[in-house]
Amino acid sequence: MDNMFIKASDIGQKMLVNGQVGEVDGWKIVPVPSSYMPQNRDFICVHPAATVAAEKLEDYKTHDNPPGINGWLVEGRVRYDAFVLDSKNKAVYTHKNA
Repeated sequence: MDNMFIKASDIGQKMLVNGQVGEVDGWKIVPVPSSYMPQNRDFICVHPAATVAAEKLEDYKTHDNPPGINGWLVEGRVRYDAFVLDSKNKAVYTHKNA
């Protein structure tokens, strides 16, 4: 994707924090490593209603008055996953390369 496509506004910065690098016709574009993709697939489009997303706090640590911060600093590790609902699997599209 062209770097010029990434927005330089406040909204663009928020998108970068979330891993999103752009949006086309309302579809969020989030690049992932090719190892995350099924074999011979270029991209996946998923309607939010088609999946159930799980989020689990794995681990967290608290720090009292770390350098540069007055107060508590909490660091956490979160694990994400998503499952496709059988009744809504038609709302998931994958592009197979030739």
